[in-house]
Amino acid sequence: MTRVTKKKFVRDEVTNDYDLPTKEQQIVRVVKSCGSNLHEVMTCEGKTFIASMPTKFRRNIWVRIADFVVIDPIVEGDKVKGEISRVLLEDQIRYYKKQGVWPGTFPTLQTDRINRYMEKIGLKKKEEDSAINANDCYMRDDDLPPVSSDESDEDDLPPTSSDESDKDDN
Repeated sequence: MTRVTKKKFVRDEVTNDYDLPTKEQQIVRVVKSCGSNLHEVMTCEGKTFIASMPTKFRRNIWVRIADFVVIDPIVEGDKVKGEISRVLLEDQIRYYKKQGVWPGTFPTLQTDRINRYMEKIGLKKKEEDSAINANDCYMRDDDLPPVSSDESDEDDLPPTSSDESDKDDN
């Protein structure tokens, strides 16, 4: 099979495959790419582990952060605990939700990254710091320049070249 034919076959398989996942398979979200066709994925419960990209997808299908994939578990794996069997597109995700097989809500990636970073450097977030003060988002009236009460600002403007030519014609 030529490279172009293989690419077309894999692309059609990914876009037209609406088979529901089996009991062993899991729907997960890609958190980061670890390199060497390994991706860190997160379940809807918040557990993270590494999943590998099979050779049929390599250089044919690209997986980005926050994409959803279906994985087959690898029982004997110590570090790599799953293999990506399907990359989900928006239409497939909608179909899975209609069929009721969607696992639920996934934690937001940004919050998870911030929490992991803060744990790594040894900081704990205070409750007071997490609340956003609405007054900080807007400027106070004291910081604004004064507003003139004159409505006739047009008289203060210098004449334009077209105004001067109109005066010369008269």
